[in-house]
Amino acid sequence: MDWKNIKTIFIFSFLILNVYLGTEYFEKINPEFDTIEEETLNKLVDKIDFEEDYPKIPKELYVVSGTATLFDEQSIEAFTDKNKNQEISVLADKVIHSKLKEPYPLSSHSDVKEQLQTFIKGYVPNADQYQYWKYDDNRKLHIFRQHQEEIPFYFNDSISQGNLTGLIEISVDEEEITSYSLTSMQIRKEEKIEKLITAEEALLVEAIPYGTKLQDIKPVYFTLITNGGWKVFVPSWHIVTEEQELMVDATDSSPIPLEKDEEEESEE
Repeated sequence: MDWKNIKTIFIFSFLILNVYLGTEYFEKINPEFDTIEEETLNKLVDKIDFEEDYPKIPKELYVVSGTATLFDEQSIEAFTDKNKNQEISVLADKVIHSKLKEPYPLSSHSDVKEQLQTFIKGYVPNADQYQYWKYDDNRKLHIFRQHQEEIPFYFNDSISQGNLTGLIEISVDEEEITSYSLTSMQIRKEEKIEKLITAEEALLVEAIPYGTKLQDIKPVYFTLITNGGWKVFVPSWHIVTEEQELMVDATDSSPIPLEKDEEEESEE
């Protein structure tokens, strides 16, 4: 018996077996594979404490690019034609600032978000491009984000003359809207994406620990590339737990560092 040859055959066989088993395991836990078993996925996601239904993402979205909308005299006329109860000024060609001639009252007995949505529809051209985001308690501002096909853009959370943003910041004083500021992005579709990972699969990418309480998970457009005055955005999953905030690229299942878009981007 040629023990040396038999030994070599055994080693080679074990290597093949290990590769096969490793591939099987990887396919079950990694969202980049198309063969994730539904039962396995459900078991892994069940470890997360989440009281709501997981949101769905459209089957077909695009990678998009955005550049700042430049405002001119014609733009000012569009705002005042929409509602003449405002004095419009333009800062650095990119920021609309509106001061209301007569404050817009808000009722404490009605939903504030709905009232604010009604307000921008009456004062802002293309108001349907924005959706309510949050109230900034530090700056006392209600903030709307621009969106594309109902998916909001998530990056800088404040307006400045040097930042590319698509935001509306509404100032409220004693239950009256007194002014607002607005920026807008010109959006262009770049590449159609036909396969996107689900919210559940995004949780697997980040290996969320057992017992984690998930506060929120939503689809957003997040910055993939920044180059001077324009950005490229990719459909992503924004994950918020009690301990951390995470972002996962929905096109290729890769984590995206949130820090990359927190710094102010100066546009020339």
